Amino acid sequence: MNPHPLALRRGESPADWLGRSASGLVQPVLHRAQQPAAALTETVHLIRVTTKRLRALLQLIRPALRKATFTQEYARLRAASARLAAARDCQVARQTLQALLQSSRARPHRAALRLLPLFQATAAPPAHPAAQAIAASTLDLEKSRQFFLSVHLPENGWSSIAAGLQASYRRARRRWKKARSRQDDPSLHRWRTAAKQLAYQLTWLTPVRPKRFSKLAARLRQLEKDLGAAHDLISLRSSLFSPSAPKPRSPAHTWLRRAIRQRYRRLQSCCLASGSALFAHHPRHFAPKNRALRPGKPTSPNSSPAPKTARAPSQRTSDM
Repeated sequence: MNPHPLALRRGESPADWLGRSASGLVQPVLHRAQQPAAALTETVHLIRVTTKRLRALLQLIRPALRKATFTQEYARLRAASARLAAARDCQVARQTLQALLQSSRARPHRAALRLLPLFQATAAPPAHPAAQAIAASTLDLEKSRQFFLSVHLPENGWSSIAAGLQASYRRARRRWKKARSRQDDPSLHRWRTAAKQLAYQLTWLTPVRPKRFSKLAARLRQLEKDLGAAHDLISLRSSLFSPSAPKPRSPAHTWLRRAIRQRYRRLQSCCLASGSALFAHHPRHFAPKNRALRPGKPTSPNSSPAPKTARAPSQRTSDM
């Protein structure tokens, strides 16, 4: 299997890896921004994905940064994504409704099928944001790239990265516990963010522990996908059934409410079960020893191996 383009390379220093990773993430956005004919929908998606990956990269070096520096850079990346959230959420709501109608186990009510073109035509806000918003977000990403190129790491930068990886696992584990306890969408969504960041980080650090990290990253990506599908259902429900509007009583709306609720509960149950296996261990057993966090160098034979993660239960996602 070919390594990820942003994965650690043999003999690469922490600073070189950070600069290469940030440039590799931002450069496609800058290239697309120079093409006026580029599809706006794809541009919005690329910018939002890039900001999420840069936030994961920033979390990885958080132990080496001052609190004010981390807060400033993280806020910049959040703002770059937030400018385009409305347009992206609108598009996702349309796609979620279409998938729900096409692949539901229960046959949709015929009246529900008529809601799709109506929703596509009337859903607000507009699908295409102003060019100024895209330009502002692109500028924020370029500033973030410059930050990663100039960031100063301690002499043993791998120690900070190992601590950052362990902190990411601890954060995802803590949010899983809250999601399991509260079982509400805000908790699941916060857990999804932490799981996504951890999946990115493990993918980039796979050369440290190829077998363990690659398998764990793949399972985290599946978990994040299912959590995202659950969140999309809640967003769709909010778009279709505004809390301030009177509850519709038509058969189509009744069917949609039931279909959204049933699909959401299946995804929620599946994700929580996966979390029980993925986050069963204490964070101190998760990260590799600092001296082993160097690409191409084997782990010391005297260091005890981390416990294997239990296999997650089988997940069904074909009915979405």
